[in-house]
Amino acid sequence: SASMAPTLNVGALVVAISDEIVPPKLGDIVVFSGTQLNGAAIGPFAHRIVGGSAQTGWETRGDANPSRDPFVSGPTEVRGTVAAWLPGIGRIFDPRVLLVILGGLVVLLLLR
Repeated sequence: SASMAPTLNVGALVVAISDEIVPPKLGDIVVFSGTQLNGAAIGPFAHRIVGGSAQTGWETRGDANPSRDPFVSGPTEVRGTVAAWLPGIGRIFDPRVLLVILGGLVVLLLLR
């Protein structure tokens, strides 16, 4: 989603470092999973830490969202701290794009 725009736009490839190597802190963008109210798992996704702590749980918010996420993320939900991102590169992992790339390779092979 566009919840982290304009920092992270849809289709960005995110590089995250394990929270055991780089412990998250206030202001960091973290990759985490969460749980819906019905208990179903959601994520992974990236949002910025806006409050809390590793002990009490991190409060997060997407940069483009007007309010904080309705949950806190503890150490077991946080998968890593975002160290870098490459705009648009993540789109190549879309199954439709992979199919077009594969189809193009097949055509090239047939034309040889």
